[in-house]
Amino acid sequence: MENNDNQPQETKTEEIKTEEIKTEEIKTEEIQEEITKMETQTETTTPELFEKNMAVIVLRGRFAGRKAIVCQQANRGNDKYSFDRCLVYGIERYPKRIIRRHTLKQKERKSRIKPFVKVVNQKHLLPTRYKIDLELPNDLVTGEKYDDPAKRKQLKTQLRTVLKKQFLTGKNRWFFSKLRF
Repeated sequence: MENNDNQPQETKTEEIKTEEIKTEEIKTEEIQEEITKMETQTETTTPELFEKNMAVIVLRGRFAGRKAIVCQQANRGNDKYSFDRCLVYGIERYPKRIIRRHTLKQKERKSRIKPFVKVVNQKHLLPTRYKIDLELPNDLVTGEKYDDPAKRKQLKTQLRTVLKKQFLTGKNRWFFSKLRF
């Protein structure tokens, strides 16, 4: 008789264990569903911190400490880049200080500007409160022109003329002055 009593207890414990396993499986499935929901929400709702024509400071790389202007912002989803990025253009070599007594030739030489165009990781940019509105044609700085080296060189020469005109007008003095730190 003792054996008969043990068997129902064993089946009860087995039933309880299977119920516990089922509830654990349900909980893990619910947790996985919540995680996938959270991942999809973060991918779709990434804030656009960098707006077009926003002045930024590059923090890493060859142009660290240089001021730049955002042209395009792109999130993940490209085969070439696996990070959030911005296409920026800025000043690699800033113009020197011009004094009233300088001759025209000296003024011309000291007002030279060397621009750069680069795709930069958003983590390596520091946004500023400034928006700089240069009179650029809409299709001047694009990702397609950045990819081709010959077009990039032509793009830099066009940028040089636009930036020099802007510098000589006296607008946006902050952007054309070297960052002191």
